[in-house]
Amino acid sequence: MSKELRRTSARCLSSGLYRNSNQIQKLGGRANEVLQPLSPEGDTAITAEGLRQLVRQPDVNAAERAFASMIRKGPEQAFNDISP
Repeated sequence: MSKELRRTSARCLSSGLYRNSNQIQKLGGRANEVLQPLSPEGDTAITAEGLRQLVRQPDVNAAERAFASMIRKGPEQAFNDISP
């Protein structure tokens, strides 16, 4: 079972990388970059459920700022915070 999970995770990762790099190439690469750095704002004590609710709202920037505040604690801690 753990081997299957690793294979599935690897497929998801490579699929995501392919999709992202393909989208970057379609849009013209670095010259037409659309992602901008953002500063984390607000409460760093947001929960996974709180983040999920923000993602489902029309204000994408609020969700991204909340996620950035989670990342401020470190990627490993943020991963643990959003994992079920």
